[in-house]
Amino acid sequence: MSVVDRLKRPTSDQEEYLYLSSQNLGEDLDYIKTNRIENLILIPNSDGFHLDNIDFLQEIPFVKRLQMGTCSQVKHYEGLASLENLELLSFSSNEKTPVDLSLLQNLSHLFFSYSRQIKGLDRLSNLTSIGVGNGTDEYFRIEVFRNYSKLSRLVIGRSILNQGLAFLKENSSLKNLDFTHMKRGFDLEGIQHLRDSLKRLRIMSSKKVDNIQLISELHNLEWLILSDSVPLESSRVLEPLRNLEALTLRGSSYFIDGNLRDLEKRRESIKYYNIAHKSHYVYK
Repeated sequence: MSVVDRLKRPTSDQEEYLYLSSQNLGEDLDYIKTNRIENLILIPNSDGFHLDNIDFLQEIPFVKRLQMGTCSQVKHYEGLASLENLELLSFSSNEKTPVDLSLLQNLSHLFFSYSRQIKGLDRLSNLTSIGVGNGTDEYFRIEVFRNYSKLSRLVIGRSILNQGLAFLKENSSLKNLDFTHMKRGFDLEGIQHLRDSLKRLRIMSSKKVDNIQLISELHNLEWLILSDSVPLESSRVLEPLRNLEALTLRGSSYFIDGNLRDLEKRRESIKYYNIAHKSHYVYK
């Protein structure tokens, strides 16, 4: 496939990215330099990227967006240090592979699989969105997250949270918070620190969540999505959430007492109302 044919939009609403081929790396680099290509995707498919290093990045320091989430074969990440203008990075390194992110001071979007070998996470002060998988309490610390003063979106997946959400105490800009496929039960204690900022909360496929009733303190919440997650004792827990515009409860997430009378009265103000029917529900 020619280099031009590998210039694509990953999704319709994204900018064009060049899908890099290690077999044609020289040709690709010439094209990138000539056309000032700033967005790269590395995928280890048949015509994709198979090298164990990304040293070639030293030749194209103007790259701003780099997605390499499935390139687990990469063992040497030193090339990242050349990308001082990098704004978006997606990667999933081997847990034994050292990665230093400390020089990426302009990074605003980071999506990664956590490991103890990743250094410099506490120095990325311009981050506005983070997606983290396999996170542990070693990462979810206030000493790290207090550096993310611009953070507006946090997605936590397949991770372990033993200490609740106190690590978010100083993240007063956080608007969107997602939990998905959590490895263990976790506690929402600490989410009340986000009572003024949080607009959207989504908990997916995570069936053991303690202190779910604390969502009632999120008085600026606009979206609440609970799907195959924890049930709510009563719809009364949502009464303080007068700004709700979207509400979803599906699968193992439902109202235990079944009384939806008061909630039904709010149907007009809740524009996106997606409550899966249960046989014990009472609406009138």
